[in-house]
Amino acid sequence: MRTQQVAQPVCHLWQETRRRENDRVSQVLLGSTVSVLETSDDGEWVRVQGDDTYRGWAETRFLVDEVAPEATVSVPFADVRAEARADAPLVARLSILSTLTAHPPVGDWCPVTLPGGASGWLPVAALAPLPKKSPEVWATEFLGTPYLWGGSSAFGLDCSGLAQLCYRLAGITLRRDADIQRDDPRFIPVAQDALEPGDLVFFGKPEKITHVGLHLAGKTFIHAAGGAGTILTEWGDTRYSPSYVDARRLNPQRASDPVIRFEAETR
Repeated sequence: MRTQQVAQPVCHLWQETRRRENDRVSQVLLGSTVSVLETSDDGEWVRVQGDDTYRGWAETRFLVDEVAPEATVSVPFADVRAEARADAPLVARLSILSTLTAHPPVGDWCPVTLPGGASGWLPVAALAPLPKKSPEVWATEFLGTPYLWGGSSAFGLDCSGLAQLCYRLAGITLRRDADIQRDDPRFIPVAQDALEPGDLVFFGKPEKITHVGLHLAGKTFIHAAGGAGTILTEWGDTRYSPSYVDARRLNPQRASDPVIRFEAETR
């Protein structure tokens, strides 16, 4: 199977070969590798699968052959500048977990090459090793992030995108979509009165999960809510508590297991 690499700060994945806001299903970040499953008749679109096994249509022009980037952006946003100074023209604004090629630094700045060939300078601090934090602690870094349907980056997040991004930052790859996350066999059910920080909490109906958040210490959970962005909500809030279904906790014995795609899935 052919693989390619994302050459845009964010590459949207769409349900069909068209760009309509409600048809966005996910996003993949600069430097991410995707597997190409099929190509549209006009060659302008490819159906791809990311490392989370989620599938969608991407515009061909945003993908290039792999270049094996080895540096990862470790701050929520990083501005690539045309020169090694903060007021130089902007080349690209990148989200945390974007990957690129870094060259030997010069002082506090590092020359970088982006997949696709663009080049510029990043502050060395933007490429420092990712700090070790648990998913729910990472989630608090994104408080106030705008809500974006299908969003998976610091530019905008939906509920499952927030959970996926924060677990990825903690070293665990999750699938997308709240219902798929609830069915992840690496996670085990947990009672509401036994919740621990980082547990995934699900809302909707047992037969149709529509929302997910991450439990925090005490009586609070964090989630990406339509119209509000990433917010904190108290348990007991009448907007959410009546639709609470259940919760899941990562089984530590299965934390290193790969993500599983079920044969019947179409997403």
